[in-house]
Amino acid sequence: MDNEPIAPQTTESLNSKEEVLQKILEHLPTEVATTVDFPSTGRFYTLDDPSKPVTIRPMTFQDEKTMVSSERGSEDPMNLILGRCVSNINLNQLMLADKIFLVLKLREISYGKDFSALITCPKCNTEDDITIDLTQLPIKEAEESLENPMEITLPVLKKTAKVKIPTVKDEQYLNNVEVAISQLWRFIEEIDGHTNKEIITAVLEKLPIKDAHAITKVISGDMFGVQTKVKFVCRACNEATIMEMPITPDFFTGN
Repeated sequence: MDNEPIAPQTTESLNSKEEVLQKILEHLPTEVATTVDFPSTGRFYTLDDPSKPVTIRPMTFQDEKTMVSSERGSEDPMNLILGRCVSNINLNQLMLADKIFLVLKLREISYGKDFSALITCPKCNTEDDITIDLTQLPIKEAEESLENPMEITLPVLKKTAKVKIPTVKDEQYLNNVEVAISQLWRFIEEIDGHTNKEIITAVLEKLPIKDAHAITKVISGDMFGVQTKVKFVCRACNEATIMEMPITPDFFTGN
């Protein structure tokens, strides 16, 4: 009996299966993709199809399983999930401020506008819950004059520098402060008209701290994007603190 062959499915049984599935899934929401309007305005990107907008769709259970599995690998889980849910753009082109915007938008359209997190008060170490309305986070749009690379004047050297705004492709050079400092030359395309990387590196070694901060301000990308710092008032000690939203792979959980 155990070795009895399984009878092949007939056309009638297949049709019956489809009917059952349709009945079970009759209230399944239609997957609607949302058009993306980037804080950068998107004018620095080359789209896969220039006649169509960039869109983002809600996550599915399969997407969530894929992201959880990727946490054991080398690929950034957030980049992986954006690659699955965002259409009509090469993810590596994305400026990091636009990536954060997409991460927040994906969380909103997949789970709803309210995001709850557990925050520890820096003064009394009390843990408390905070709920953030993602639709209320201020968004700063890039000015029309913004260029990439961005030309700045170094305040001490009184020379101009052209600094590239980082993209997802550059994340590997910004993993921590030590790496970012050693890789700073990658984001400087020109100093005082000179593009030679050996000259740029030599200048960086002697760069005044005020000039270095002018460069890192461009790299940090605060010219545009979503304001992810939120005000938290501790219920235990009443201390008010400005804190960065905890945006990690755990951000994509329904709460």
